[in-house]
Amino acid sequence: MSTLNIDAALKSLGGNKKLLNKVMIKFIDGYEQADKVLLEHLTKGEIAEAERYTHTLKGLAGTIGADDFREQLTTLEAALHAGQSIDDSVTMAKNISPILKQVIEDCRSISQTLA
Repeated sequence: MSTLNIDAALKSLGGNKKLLNKVMIKFIDGYEQADKVLLEHLTKGEIAEAERYTHTLKGLAGTIGADDFREQLTTLEAALHAGQSIDDSVTMAKNISPILKQVIEDCRSISQTLA
């Protein structure tokens, strides 16, 4: 089962399959290691940077139709904004790794069909 809602993604991009393919490729290239980048910000105590990065990632997840991933990121962003402890934030960030990997895999697979 795919982690991506392609119908919603296409709708948000005006039905433009070529644009969706381009966005997915940029997501793969730019965010495949997003979990590691986020953890690095958190372990360095860079909470504002972690919050901004999470916000950006959340928006991109919405664009590509990764609804469950977007929900996890929304929760993490809210926790960071509310000043949740770094330990709890690190745990939440670690929990996004499996779904990120699946989203990346689904993007690769679907991107091939859109090309």
